[in-house]
Amino acid sequence: MICKSFKSFFKKHDREFPSKIEKIDVKKQYQNIDILLTVNDTIAIPIEDKIGTREHSNQLQRYLEILEKVR
Repeated sequence: MICKSFKSFFKKHDREFPSKIEKIDVKKQYQNIDILLTVNDTIAIPIEDKIGTREHSNQLQRYLEILEKVR
């Protein structure tokens, strides 16, 4: 189910999710991103835990800048 959701999300944004997942790297608290998944060394998926809090301090913009440097 999760894979289908990711595929739908990628398709909606004109991107292609890999047909074969060979490697997933998981980093916790990577430069303030709660969880960072890297799929096949090509796709970065940040996961932010927002239980009991809201987005603040331009988090999404900062995370985008962090992920652009990772490329």
